[in-house]
Order: sequence, then C-alpha cells, then structure tokens
Amino acid sequence: MKMRDRQSGATVVEYVLMVALIAVAVVVTVALLGQTLDQHYNDVAECVKAWDSQSAEEIEAACK
Repeated sequence: MKMRDRQSGATVVEYVLMVALIAVAVVVTVALLGQTLDQHYNDVAECVKAWDSQSAEEIEAACK
C-alpha cells in the first residue's frame, strides 16, 4: 500500500510540473505575440490616419 501512495504522489508532482511548464510557455507566447500584434495594430492605425490626409505621398509612406 505504501508503494502505491508513493507512486501516486510522484504522479501528482509530475502533473504539477507539466502544468507549470505549460503555464510558463503560454505566458511567454502571449507576451511575445502581444508585442508583435501591438506593433501591427499601430502600423494599421498610422495607415488609416494617413488616408484622412488625402496626400498620396503620406499614404504611401504610412502604409508600407
């Protein structure tokens, strides 16, 4: 019976470690994608603002 309890405890520890590793991976991924997406949204916003100016040069410069 004691051997079974030890194996169960080891399994719980393994699952906790896996969940912690997955959580770290998710946080890192969201942080990296968040910065990239933020930059893309800012680029699109600049392009949309340039369309208000009606200047082809400004639109072309903002919408690369």
